[in-house]
Amino acid sequence: MRCLGALIGENIDDLERCGVPVVRQVTRHGVTFRLAGPAFSIEVIVEPERWLGVRLNVLDVDGRRIQEYSIDTDAYSLWHPKHHAFAFAVEAEIVAMLQALRVGTILIGNDRRGRPALVVPHGHEYVVCTKESFFGFGYERARRFSSLQQILAVASLDRLAPLAFPAGN
Repeated sequence: MRCLGALIGENIDDLERCGVPVVRQVTRHGVTFRLAGPAFSIEVIVEPERWLGVRLNVLDVDGRRIQEYSIDTDAYSLWHPKHHAFAFAVEAEIVAMLQALRVGTILIGNDRRGRPALVVPHGHEYVVCTKESFFGFGYERARRFSSLQQILAVASLDRLAPLAFPAGN
């Protein structure tokens, strides 16, 4: 049986070979990877017996976070055998997100009101993340769509483009 988190490490190595700066911090329980590009920052935490997670922050031209997307194992005890399948499924989602970043299928755009929208492939679907407000309270909204055409029609997004990736890849 392979080690939980090994595929994440391999994909981060691939991103580093493509020119994405990677900072590794080894901790008592695992490793934290920090990656940065011209329009994003990513933190990946791999603690095989405790927690797996990734947070993608989309940045504006001034380096401020304008949107985020995260995947994690929540509070499940990963050391327990009954949670192993779940943990490996989360690892596969994280790997898919890292691969989508590398090949340019994570998209950023705006909704019709000019607010940032992030489109992330998720299996055979797409997740669209937008910032919304309800009676003055801000929150992140994630909706699933079956195709890019459906996103453009239903989610009313404009100017979708790949998330900027370091040059020379």
